[in-house]
Amino acid sequence: MLVAAASLAILLLAPTARAGQGAASFLDFDDVNPGFGTPTDTSETALNWSTSAAGTASALARPSGTQLTIGNADSDFTGPTPFNFAINLNGGGNLQGVRINSTNVNVTFTGSANTHNNSSPNFWIVTNFSSLTVNDTRQTFADTVKGVNWNNTAVTFQGPGTINFPTPFGCNSTAVNTQNMSGVINLQMSPVVSASSYSGGFVLVAGTLNFASAGSANAFNGFAAGKNFIINGGTIDNTSGSPMVLSVGAAAYTLGGDLTFPGSSSMDFGPAAVNLTGTRTITVGANQLTLGPVSGATFGIIKAGAGTLAISGASTFTGPLIVTNSTTLALPNAGAVVGPLVLSGSTLDMSGSVNGTMAPASFSVTNSVLNLAIVSSTGTNIATPTISVGGSTTINITSIPLITAYPTTYHLIAGTTANGAMNFTLGTVPVHHAASYGFAEHLRRFG
Repeated sequence: MLVAAASLAILLLAPTARAGQGAASFLDFDDVNPGFGTPTDTSETALNWSTSAAGTASALARPSGTQLTIGNADSDFTGPTPFNFAINLNGGGNLQGVRINSTNVNVTFTGSANTHNNSSPNFWIVTNFSSLTVNDTRQTFADTVKGVNWNNTAVTFQGPGTINFPTPFGCNSTAVNTQNMSGVINLQMSPVVSASSYSGGFVLVAGTLNFASAGSANAFNGFAAGKNFIINGGTIDNTSGSPMVLSVGAAAYTLGGDLTFPGSSSMDFGPAAVNLTGTRTITVGANQLTLGPVSGATFGIIKAGAGTLAISGASTFTGPLIVTNSTTLALPNAGAVVGPLVLSGSTLDMSGSVNGTMAPASFSVTNSVLNLAIVSSTGTNIATPTISVGGSTTINITSIPLITAYPTTYHLIAGTTANGAMNFTLGTVPVHHAASYGFAEHLRRFG
């Protein structure tokens, strides 16, 4: 009975094995003595690597093709504060995975030798309260920026810890990498202009992906056509401190799950297409998230969060776009919506619109605010077969074109069928025009 209990305890403490991972090479600073000693700066070629999970085998240089492993259990390398140390990847061999099991370490990879990912599946795993910072400069990413040689190997990032990339991942790779972790990846790379040698695409399943430097906006700028940035869940944020425009090269975005954007700073997905594979909730916590043209057959978008969602491209998805609970939708492109538009207790901002008439399949508006820029006297801001109105809605006129004749009529909303009481209130009008117009001339045309 005692033997069974002891065996059970060992099984619970042992790290979970993953198919394709190499044999573990444990970082060991006290050779054959039990345990792994006290960590300090080291390298792959230093005699600090053991094949023993108990730390009792003779320490050698890290064998090629093994999993680089820090600690066998979360209690290894304990202390009052985390141990901060660097590992020079100077061995130039194959790397079959990275695993940090200790909860009390901050590890930095350095070096310029050709230590590279070996084969897939390949997992980089960092546990809770620990971090891995990858600052290797071996392989060209783009221009003068370099990182680890990814060696056309697909890597899955896992674990509740933090992985920092002051140098980029994916150098020299056509493979798709995946983030499926409860922790955080911070992209902190330097700026580049040229397309990168990372063309393989990226899948976010879970965890937080922070674009944490201005240069990180081009972390995916080498993606080939069809090698999309796929978002199946998780959180994306811009923590660089300034607005940024992402580039995905010749690829597109796929929303295979809901998207959460806390909005530390605004982010623009650029002109690349955004493809819906189902109706998606997009939560924008603050500032603004801008999407390009959105497609997705009959699927729709549900907008949540206090920040602004903008759609800047002509879209083809025909499902409903639902904006509720004091959120904001910005439509600088009149062709951004073709399906039903539902606005409740929120703001529709078309103040940046410079083209044509928005023509949703239907328009439902309740207790909301419409900020409209009048483009011309010959068009209509919003034209729809059916408009349904509830409560009271305020219309603010943000701009009016040059007036060449009086009287001039501007049509803001046109509908074939109207449901509900047309209870609109005129809000602000550009001050130099305010005395020149009657409210009825601005408001509506139904027929």
